[in-house]
Amino acid sequence: MRIVGLMSGTSADAIDAVVVDMGTAVDRDFKILHGTTFQFDRPLQQRIHNVADVSESRIDEVCRLNRELGILFAEAVIGVMQEARLSLDTVDLIGCSGQTIWHDVHPTGEVNATLQIAASTEITHRTGITTIGDLRTADVAAGGHGAPLTAYVDW
Repeated sequence: MRIVGLMSGTSADAIDAVVVDMGTAVDRDFKILHGTTFQFDRPLQQRIHNVADVSESRIDEVCRLNRELGILFAEAVIGVMQEARLSLDTVDLIGCSGQTIWHDVHPTGEVNATLQIAASTEITHRTGITTIGDLRTADVAAGGHGAPLTAYVDW
């Protein structure tokens, strides 16, 4: 199975994109075919930091950024595939953790709430590839801390 993985860290400076061929759950074998980084410009980085600041955040800007980041993440998929000289139609799945704008951890270590933006529907629409998002939210719902992919790679 060929997967494109996408993420952007809390520094909000770029999208990291990687193309991998996955093995099976039994052999846990995977091969990295290509990876690259797509830098955000300073104004976009500042907008992301502003919506992550409760004193600056506005719901209209969160919504706008959600869509804009979805478009940028889709462009990152297209870009990483072009750099790898691989066709989009060879990708089976896109996994996108999105851009974290809020991760609320209680002093006990329990995660109260988490929010990542980058509309996965925009990614699917623009690439034609099934996209899975809300990865941290799903992990928190299952009692985790919001980092399910790191655990798999560490395993």
